[in-house]
Formats: sequence, structure tokens, C-alpha cells
Amino acid sequence: MNRRFSHMEGAPRSTIAPQLIELAVAVQKHGGFPDAVAELQNGGHVSWDGAVGSSSALITVALAEHAPDSVVVICHNDDAADTFTDDLRLFAAGTPHRFPAWETAPDEHHIDDEIYSERLRTLKWLSQRGESLPRGQQDASSLPLDRIIVTSVQSLMQ
Repeated sequence: MNRRFSHMEGAPRSTIAPQLIELAVAVQKHGGFPDAVAELQNGGHVSWDGAVGSSSALITVALAEHAPDSVVVICHNDDAADTFTDDLRLFAAGTPHRFPAWETAPDEHHIDDEIYSERLRTLKWLSQRGESLPRGQQDASSLPLDRIIVTSVQSLMQ
């Protein structure tokens, strides 16, 4: 099991450099941003070409602030999802939800397995969120990262 942990995990907004927070506001002035927000608010999906490295996380944070519901980010593998999760924490406060891929066979899952726990925690959050808010109504008190789920193609295929 090769999991990465960040010193920024759950970091309050006050520990994030103000210049990085300002970037999330600045990206909203991009010409295509209003169209992307409108697509999300109409229940569509958004992809952004040309964004590489942490700029993808920056755009995701900016979009999450306007999305009517949770934002799901699908990375090509779990290592990329871990890196993306760390990058998200550079631009906003809160803790994104992870839905990692299994690293063991189905009959080898244990309740104390970190991946099992993380998947279960995310599913529980989704089920409770569905009970507490009508579809399309975001919790204004939640931080931007608290509404983002990061996963991988492999995890979704399991």
C-alpha cells in the first residue's frame, strides 16, 4: 500500500497563501469560465483543455464554488488522484473526499484497511448529503473542498 499524505490535509484557509486563494478568483475571469459554470448548473459535465499540473486543481476549486452540487474529479490512476487531492489543498480550505481503488482482492478487505475506510467514509458522506439537502442545493456553510470527490478510473471500474 503506497498512500501519500500531505501536510496541508484539512488546512484552514488562514494557512493557505493569500496569493493562491486569489488565483482561484482570477481564473473565474477567463472567457470560458461562465460557460463552464452554466453547464454545471444545468446538470452537465465540464472538461477543460490545456490545464496541466496544479492548474487543473485551481480550475476545479473555482468551478466547485459555483457548482450546484458535488464535483467529481476522475483521474487516470490513484497516484494521480492523490497528487490532485494535494494540489486542491493549495487553493482552498477544507478536505476533499477520496474514493480510492482497491489494492486487495475482494475477499481480503478488512474493516481496519485504510482504503476500505476511506471508500466507506465517502459513501457515507454521499448518502447523508442526499438525505440532508434537496438535489441541486448546496450547503452554503461548506468549504469548497468539502464538496469535491476525487477518484480514479480504476476505482470506478471496481
